[in-house]
Amino acid sequence: MAIPFNTPVQPTPDPEYLRWSKPIASVPADTSKEVALKGTGKLLDEGVTAIDTGIKKGIARDVDTQVDQIRDEYTHNLQLADASINKDDAQTLLPANTTAKPIPKQLENVVRDAATLESARQRLTTTVS
Repeated sequence: MAIPFNTPVQPTPDPEYLRWSKPIASVPADTSKEVALKGTGKLLDEGVTAIDTGIKKGIARDVDTQVDQIRDEYTHNLQLADASINKDDAQTLLPANTTAKPIPKQLENVVRDAATLESARQRLTTTVS
């Protein structure tokens, strides 16, 4: 059996007679600045959130007020237009001073012809089905 040429050195535990070679285990850090900064950040965040919410509510209130005013005015104008159209004496959109023209001869039988075409279409669809 061959002996390895470059054998690794086995680690040996160094004796700690006075325990001077141990690292410092725990040094309490000064966390007062951290606590102060966290508290300041949280307070600032809550303040900005409250101001932002107030601004958004104010904008929403202003928009609602302005939109409601425009909508109400538009609705009122539509109601006035509807009332003027649906009056009992207003059955036409023509001005009052015009006279109605007679129906041309070519259009006198349009209603009868349309009814004839409709009945023919109905008969055709019932026979095909």
